[in-house]
Amino acid sequence: MSEETDLVGYLVSKGISAHRASGMEVTVHCFFCPDGDPKGKGKLYLNTETWLFDCKRCEEQGNRKKLMDHFGDVDTVEYVPGTDPAKRLRILREATDLAHDMLLGNEEKLTYLLERGLTPETIERKKYGYVPQNVGFSDNLPGRGNYTWKELIHAGLVTAGGTEFFNNSLLIPYWSHGQVVSIREKKTDGKYRTCGGDQTRVYNADSLRGASDVIVTEGEFDCDIVEQNLLGSGIPKMMSTAVVGLPGAGSWPASLVDYFDQTHRVFLGLDPDDTGDKYADKLAVEIGNRARKILLPTDLPKCDWTEYLRPRSPQHPHGGHGWRDVQALMADADLLGKRMFSVSDAHAKWDQRQSTAPGLQLGWPALDAILRPGLKQGQIMIPLAKTGAGKSIFLSNIAHNLADRYVLYVSLELTAEEIFEHLRRIHRFWFPTASDDERDLYYANLRIVDQNRIGKGDLKEYIREYAELVGRAPEVVIVDYLQYYSRGFRGDQYTRVSDATMELKAVAKESAVAIICPSQVNRGAEDGKPLTAADARDSGVIEETGDFVLALFRPDQITNKDGEMGFQSGQFNALLAKSRHGGKGRVFSLKMSLMSLVIVDAKFGGKATQRVEQENALYRQGVHYDDYRKQTTEAAAQRTLV
Repeated sequence: MSEETDLVGYLVSKGISAHRASGMEVTVHCFFCPDGDPKGKGKLYLNTETWLFDCKRCEEQGNRKKLMDHFGDVDTVEYVPGTDPAKRLRILREATDLAHDMLLGNEEKLTYLLERGLTPETIERKKYGYVPQNVGFSDNLPGRGNYTWKELIHAGLVTAGGTEFFNNSLLIPYWSHGQVVSIREKKTDGKYRTCGGDQTRVYNADSLRGASDVIVTEGEFDCDIVEQNLLGSGIPKMMSTAVVGLPGAGSWPASLVDYFDQTHRVFLGLDPDDTGDKYADKLAVEIGNRARKILLPTDLPKCDWTEYLRPRSPQHPHGGHGWRDVQALMADADLLGKRMFSVSDAHAKWDQRQSTAPGLQLGWPALDAILRPGLKQGQIMIPLAKTGAGKSIFLSNIAHNLADRYVLYVSLELTAEEIFEHLRRIHRFWFPTASDDERDLYYANLRIVDQNRIGKGDLKEYIREYAELVGRAPEVVIVDYLQYYSRGFRGDQYTRVSDATMELKAVAKESAVAIICPSQVNRGAEDGKPLTAADARDSGVIEETGDFVLALFRPDQITNKDGEMGFQSGQFNALLAKSRHGGKGRVFSLKMSLMSLVIVDAKFGGKATQRVEQENALYRQGVHYDDYRKQTTEAAAQRTLV
């Protein structure tokens, strides 16, 4: 690059050191400031692409010619006819002013912008515009007589074929240092386009100067709506927060990360959908530890910033928020992304969890009393049991007991049909006269995945998919079971199970869910006898990582010397082998119906426990469940008639 086109090289030739700022900008001590801009009092920002500059201290601004005039130089660069950048900027500015005037004269389009949430002050400040159908810039620019067709094409207002680029569309100018450097249009069909021949740019990049924090939005409207809310707060920290927009979730300049070099925190506020999540995660990786992901509401209808900050109404249920809510979202995102916490931060996280995520009660009074306040976000419960002890039935009972919560059930062993059979029986036990529709409605927030094998990272994708289908993220994820889950990891059995356990903990913390994932126990453990956390098969990490380890065993399965099982009473015991909330070593007596597959608290189950014992007596007599169900259904119907 020659000195004639290299801004930094030109400044160095004048004895001026330039420092990289954001994107295509550099900074120098302002040589226009009356006092010479002593160190620490201000900076002159210059764009290395356009040579546009401005100083936020003395408010001096200008272009390449003014910069070179200051040093007594004459611009000797000769441009290919039609490509003079100064003329391009003049054309874009004239087009912006003309389109803005046409917008102010069009009540329909102006009302549309106001209804989107933009204030008249923002529309004026950003110079939004409108080009009516069949009204061309090529005939109506004030300085049209001074521009050739090649210059109009170079500016992007006219296509190479000679037709108008903008037609019947809203226009959004991109500003840099007081000059319009590009124009985007929003067509009446909702599609967006950038004026011909231009590169991908960051919208409102000027706001980054001197900003400590920045919010990145998806789209220009969202950017301006967030910014106008923050500017209206009257709070210096909020007013000085930069807000920039990307033309689309996956559309940004290659140098985007450089734009944020001088910022302390980058809040990624892209749309809360699959595409927005995907690119927010990608950007967070590229930006590093300074990135924080803002979580807008994920329940339907879709909620972007425009929806979030507009007045609330039946048509816009997510609305009714303001700058204080934006501030709260930033604070939540900052806490979620932090790796190092002050006591005050930890207190804020504790308060947040207490108010938004009450603990999960599993549905058995004696056990829940010890686990109180219950299983929390980021925690893992690992039930231990031998093969055939009833791990899957235990999980199906949890899914039933948590039916009023949001549950994702990932079954790697049983099919969805087999889990349904469990739930069908359990629900019928508690609600003998319920219809099929009533049963399905009861489990409205439960989703089942019955893949035989999933890989590392798939669990987070299922959590995202759940949120998309149900309208919010799950509160608890059930994974049946650990050894099956570990098959998606590499290495020997010990390594796979260890990595799988650590991955479960990471997903629980990152996705703010509770996870219940049973594990098989070592073959040396005896059937029907109490277990310990050390009996977990394949990895000591299970005992170390689990917040709660619950050892399940059925005394009925103890065999005599001839290998025969004892009396089938349905006794189902749970030993608390590890607990964050105390109670380690406590044994809880449960009862399982061998007919309905219901598990109840043996001590506090009341009439339910009596019914379970009656069903088990029939089971020992050889009564088949379907025959029993028919009899109980008819009996319940008769009671209803009476």
